[in-house]
Amino acid sequence: MILAGVFLTANDAGAKWGTQSLPVGEVIFIRGMFAVAIITLYAHMAHGLGVLRVQNYRRQTVRGLSMVVATFCFVASLHYLSLPTVTSFMFTVPIFTALFAPTLLGESVGLRRWLAIGVGLIGVLVLARPSGGGIGWVVILPIACAAISGFRDAYTRRLSDAETSLAILFFSTALETAFGAASLAIEWRMPDWEILGILALSGLLFVLAQFFTIEAFRTAEAATVAPFRYTLLISAAFWGFIIWGDLPDEWTLAGAAIIMACGLYILFYESRRVRPPR
Repeated sequence: MILAGVFLTANDAGAKWGTQSLPVGEVIFIRGMFAVAIITLYAHMAHGLGVLRVQNYRRQTVRGLSMVVATFCFVASLHYLSLPTVTSFMFTVPIFTALFAPTLLGESVGLRRWLAIGVGLIGVLVLARPSGGGIGWVVILPIACAAISGFRDAYTRRLSDAETSLAILFFSTALETAFGAASLAIEWRMPDWEILGILALSGLLFVLAQFFTIEAFRTAEAATVAPFRYTLLISAAFWGFIIWGDLPDEWTLAGAAIIMACGLYILFYESRRVRPPR
């Protein structure tokens, strides 16, 4: 999970670098092309292309479209905000997942979880600091990304057990790439070889991050693995400082701490409430 965090934030750094000279849709398209090619090659070599077969196109499309919107919001936010700040906002995804669970999954939400969700949203306000010296309207982008990602994660639980992880990853990535390609009709800039290389590497890192995440959750309980997601802030701060000289300020650290605490509480509350059968 720690390796997944390092790869994922390095991929985010590559996308942020790309948005400095290319439109958001073009960055998503180029990175997605390389990611789709890598997923296809891996599937062919390891399992055969049959592992990419989709069983439920309607549900895959709903999940895929939510992934498309979330990705566009996320990459756009990287253009305006520092990598540690955007990463901190993404820690709210488990909170939004818990928020959507009653509607999408019919799960009951007790008072404790509602309180944790409310405190977590206060952490979002600390991050956004809307009064005096705030970081402006652009906070809508990472918040929207986190909310849509929370919906996506809750909805993913509704996918059929027959749907493979590779099929889900391939379909969503291919859909992202297709929408990125469609955006080229609005704006296209010729990338240089340096940008192409960075986005190719970004695509590889994205696939590796997803692979290591899947393997982490496959080999250990969620309650053990999930807290290590928060090492993302460390790796995001590392890449942000090395490349742009950015470090998380006290507001970012305070907001992230509140959100982390609430996310961990929801995680452990769920792990105690739902016990696996013996």
